[in-house]
Order: sequence, then structure tokens, then C-alpha cells
Amino acid sequence: MSIVGTWGAMIAAAQGVHTHEDVEATVRAYFDSWANGDVQARAALFAPDAAFSDPIGAPELNGLPAIQRFWSMAASMPITTTPEVHRIVISGDHALAHFTMHLAGEQGPVGSLEVFETFDFNDQGQITRLGPYWDRSCVTKAGDA
Repeated sequence: MSIVGTWGAMIAAAQGVHTHEDVEATVRAYFDSWANGDVQARAALFAPDAAFSDPIGAPELNGLPAIQRFWSMAASMPITTTPEVHRIVISGDHALAHFTMHLAGEQGPVGSLEVFETFDFNDQGQITRLGPYWDRSCVTKAGDA
């Protein structure tokens, strides 16, 4: 078997309950909710018992109410968020998104954050775990490009 055939077999073995297109649509809806500042639309994508820590390694928030409080706190800041999605990789019922979150305040751009975020999905297509990976090397202040 060639290496390409081996890769094809590995990809086939990683098929999940949901189609590639369904998983990608949910991940894109997640980013759209950030671009639109719509916490309720974002929450609708998550399972009631979802888990989240930002970044990975920080204390974990368990359950949608705790996650929504975190998002509401972020939404109350005078900052707008504009995600720029570079790539979405899907493997079965899991996804990885590489994106840059551009941040702007009342006076204009304040910086950006490069993130690699993992998504896990349940059988109902809801996000059960969200895991953003970033560290201080991923933070850029406006004008520091």
C-alpha cells in the first residue's frame, strides 16, 4: 500500500457520527457568533455539560451556565472581536481551528491573539469540549507586527 493509500485508510478510520460538512458548519457558526457578538447563538452550539478552559491549562469551566458567564464577562468589555480563520482541520467528531482573533477598542485596533482551538462533538452535534491553545508568544499589540 502506498503512503497515500495508508493516509486514506487512516482518514476513513477517523470518521465520526457527523459529516465533515456538519462539523465545519458548526465551527464556522462558532466564529460567526464571535464576529457578531452573539453569545446566545454561540451557546446554542454547546452541550449543557460542555467544558472549556482558556487557555488549556487554566481552570476548567464546567457546564454551559459557567461558560456563558465567562463569555458575558468578555462581551461586557469595550472590545470588539473579529476572528480571522486560517484553517479548520476535521477528524471524525473533532476539529482543530487555527485563527487570529483581532481585537479593537473605541480608539481602533488594540492587538490580536493567534489561537489553535480544539473542538469535540457529541452524537447530537453539540460542542462538548473547547480547548484553545495560546501563550504570550501568540499575543501581538497593535503596531507591534
